[in-house]
Amino acid sequence: MSIPGLIADHAHDRLDAPALMAPGFQTLTYGRLLSRIDNSVRCLNALGLGRDDRIAIVLSSNVDMAYAFLTVSSAAVCAPLSSSLRAQEYEALFRLMKVKALLTDAALESEAIDAARALNLPLLNILPSAGEIGGVFERSKSDFSIGPPARAGLAQPDDIALILHTSGTTGRPKLVPLTHRNLRQSANDIGEALGLTPSDRCLNVMPVYYIHGLSTIFASLAAGGSVVCAPQFDPTQFFDLMSQYRPTWYSAAPTVHQMILDQADRLPTGAIPRTLRFIRSASSAMPQQMLARIEQTFGAPHIEAYGMTETSPQIASNRLPESQRRAGSVGRAAGPRIAIVDDAGAMAAAFTVGEVVARGANVTQGYLDDPAANKAVFRDGWFRTGDQGYIDQDGFLFLTGRLKEIINRGGEKISPHEIDEVLLRHPAVSQAVAFPIPSARLGEDLAAAVVLRAGTEATSSEIRRFAAARVADYKTPSQILIVDALPTGANGKLQRRTMAAQLGMLFTEEAAPSPQERIAPRTETEAFIRDIWREVLRIEEIGAEDTFSALGGNSLFATLALTRIQNATGVRLSLFDFLETPTVAGLAARMETNHQSLSSVLPPITPRSPGSATPLSSSQQGLWFLDQLYPHSAAYNMHRALRLRGALDIDALDQSIHEIMRRHEALRTVFPADEAGNLEAVIAPLSPAALEHIDLQRLPAGAREAALRKVTALKARARFDLAHGPLLRAKLIQIDSQDFVLLLVTHHIVADGWSFNILLEELAAIYHSIVTGAPHSLPPLTCQFADFALWQQERLQGEHKASLLKYWTERLEGIPSQLALPFDHPRPARPTHQGAKHYFTASQISIEALSELGAQENITSFMFLLAAFCVLLARYSGQKDVVVGSPFANRLTLESESLVGFLNNTLILRVEQEETLSFRRLLGHVRKTVIDASTHQELPFETLVRALQPNRDSQRMALFQVNFRFRNLQAALTGFAGLTAEPMDVDNGAAKFDLACEMTTDERGLSGYIEYSTDLFEPATAQRIASDYQELLALVIANPDITLRELHEAPNAAPENPRR
Repeated sequence: MSIPGLIADHAHDRLDAPALMAPGFQTLTYGRLLSRIDNSVRCLNALGLGRDDRIAIVLSSNVDMAYAFLTVSSAAVCAPLSSSLRAQEYEALFRLMKVKALLTDAALESEAIDAARALNLPLLNILPSAGEIGGVFERSKSDFSIGPPARAGLAQPDDIALILHTSGTTGRPKLVPLTHRNLRQSANDIGEALGLTPSDRCLNVMPVYYIHGLSTIFASLAAGGSVVCAPQFDPTQFFDLMSQYRPTWYSAAPTVHQMILDQADRLPTGAIPRTLRFIRSASSAMPQQMLARIEQTFGAPHIEAYGMTETSPQIASNRLPESQRRAGSVGRAAGPRIAIVDDAGAMAAAFTVGEVVARGANVTQGYLDDPAANKAVFRDGWFRTGDQGYIDQDGFLFLTGRLKEIINRGGEKISPHEIDEVLLRHPAVSQAVAFPIPSARLGEDLAAAVVLRAGTEATSSEIRRFAAARVADYKTPSQILIVDALPTGANGKLQRRTMAAQLGMLFTEEAAPSPQERIAPRTETEAFIRDIWREVLRIEEIGAEDTFSALGGNSLFATLALTRIQNATGVRLSLFDFLETPTVAGLAARMETNHQSLSSVLPPITPRSPGSATPLSSSQQGLWFLDQLYPHSAAYNMHRALRLRGALDIDALDQSIHEIMRRHEALRTVFPADEAGNLEAVIAPLSPAALEHIDLQRLPAGAREAALRKVTALKARARFDLAHGPLLRAKLIQIDSQDFVLLLVTHHIVADGWSFNILLEELAAIYHSIVTGAPHSLPPLTCQFADFALWQQERLQGEHKASLLKYWTERLEGIPSQLALPFDHPRPARPTHQGAKHYFTASQISIEALSELGAQENITSFMFLLAAFCVLLARYSGQKDVVVGSPFANRLTLESESLVGFLNNTLILRVEQEETLSFRRLLGHVRKTVIDASTHQELPFETLVRALQPNRDSQRMALFQVNFRFRNLQAALTGFAGLTAEPMDVDNGAAKFDLACEMTTDERGLSGYIEYSTDLFEPATAQRIASDYQELLALVIANPDITLRELHEAPNAAPENPRR
């Protein structure tokens, strides 16, 4: 009656029968699984972990999670958790569960690792075996030691196998211990209800950290059948997996069924495999309309079941054949005894509505360390489910509602009390109540109503963002209403279950409001501006009173628009003009006003004379010098990686890259020194070899992703020979016949970030042309980078250069020589430029809220994010005068927009922070700083350094050591014929600066990374900086009028560290 016993029963008779299967891996047989269990027990015991010790498991892959459950529970107590919780949630659960160790994936950037380290918990990893599911457990550090386990060996039937947490009505999670006997009984009950046999195969689509997903595994194995686990549920892959593995059943929550049905609608008639014997649903009520659709789609009967975590999970189930099913019912008792009790606890007659109760060998004996909950829920040997329903004369159970307040949001259980407490922490909220609202998609959704404190102001979106920064995404209310008073029932108490009706809230899926009627341009100038915006923003519907930021514009798009306005009319407007008058009508009026007093018009970039020498820009000369100073550094390597899926034509891609090299001379330029040591720029002949093909298909499928990460990192950091080239490397790594990664690597001396957008857009267009035979629409280049370099040299002369130098020398007078950050290590005498990145997704930050605040203050997202980052730097360093470097495009003419080359320029942004200022006031200062810097962006950084002559120190970079950038122009990735393309992150292990932060926005929201010098910082410090930055962003979005003193003096503002 234990998990290992369950496996052993079948392994002895059917040694080679399949047990666990996954795409890209060899099938794990019963015999091999039993051997792995035996090895795992010995390994965990050797590490000091035994049958009483609790091991938290946080893994992103369902395959790994299933393997970990089967092996860990055979030796210890398994505590599986979602990989998407926040650090504070992990820490609270680790404490509550009293875990002894954390099993996780070292490559998984989960906040669970931060929480474990904060509690000094040992970390375990799974060391994979090539091509096989799972592997052996390894300790993450050599000093891993807990001591001998109190009870070693294989788990026994009455040992706890599993601890799961479920929401409690008080907001404190309840811990549900399930023994091996509980699980084995439930496995037998599910198998009997479904008629499972060794020939059955389940396709698992549910997360394995919930009892629903786990139960499909142990029920299948108890019957001697097999289970297919994909790493993650992806509805687009569901039918491919059906065709490949031919499962006989699957079980899912209604929300997952809906995603599968949506995918089925996209398939042609007859494309759906007819392999299923039945389809099962659980976790929440199955809508009858969906039930009918799913039976029609698969040509198989649907079985609805009912269960709870406390019952391992099955309580009731419908059965086959159809006479054993009843519409609207969750079935008859399927294992435990079930009954209905009235308010007094007495057993109720048939058709009498009351509370559903259950008792049996699959029911937990009680919650851990929670006597109050046990007293309320376990009475006279019965488990009170909190669900309301009745049983008919034939024993079929019908559910009519919920007595408990727990909100079931599409299968995710939420304690409304927990949400109340979070909302009440907002400084403007005096009362709060979270409650369910009906949802056609989720069944129940989460909403909240709040009452504001007297004399305070806050918007619903501000309060929602505040909550999102403190709880998991699924716990964030979809709607928040601000009301004068919270409605109560006749007894004067809040009634969560009727709150939605009392407030007039029906469904969350409301029709989107019709867009505000746009005002058509009224003058030729307004029409001209509108057309420029259409071209830059690539949208058609633009009215005269529309604001640029509301349409998706930002400072980079504004620069593009200004360049086009100047080239077409000769009128030179500034970014200040754009932000002051951000509508079509406002900018048109400003343009007409400025028409009579034009600033100097930039001359166009023209081709240099044939046969003339190839000039270098001052920025290129500076990078060449750094390459000589640090010959083994990859700090100035630049790269982009694309994941390409589909039938790739490798020859066509090779030809496309060859054509890119032909179009752009910069990519063929090398930088030798002549006999006298003088630096030259030479345009090399076009080389026939453009693309290196690296095939990983010889490796086992399960090992290819790890190999891919290693190959891309190595190729991205390989040193360039500037004298001989080539300075563009194109690598195609093939994972399988339909899966590739294209890695483009250049040295910064021939390209910048803008250049990569050009490369990718042109590459897609040329590839599409070659594959389809249609001509591409790329216009011929009117000039090359060398022409820009000559144009720049001629322009930076006389009064113009002097005025630029005057601005920068005055602006930077008296800047601090360094920023005293909390280093973990002393600065070395000579930097190695070795670094790492900590990636993060700021899911709690609303792009809409950023845009809303930007519109109020006439600022761009870059300005806002920069201001917040500088506040964070001031908090860490204790300095109120903060200096950072930031790259600006420096493409001021129309011709320069299509050039590949090192055109961008690093500008020094000085942000002085008087503590009495509010953050809103600081935004105004930063806005002026950025606009002024942009207006004077032509002066090359190297020229500025020579003019200022700062104290040069080989230990650190001159003028600034921290970099901030906002990548807000992404290359279009839709033009690769027949392929899907998505960007892939690659870390080349290099860092140019002490610390850098890059932020970007896309359809998923706001994300970024902290790049740090490993000479100076430990990974945990970078993770803290990223976490603090996100918290600060959420805080200032919610309350932009907070003072800088409050922000600088935030609790635990900076880690104590003497190495500043």
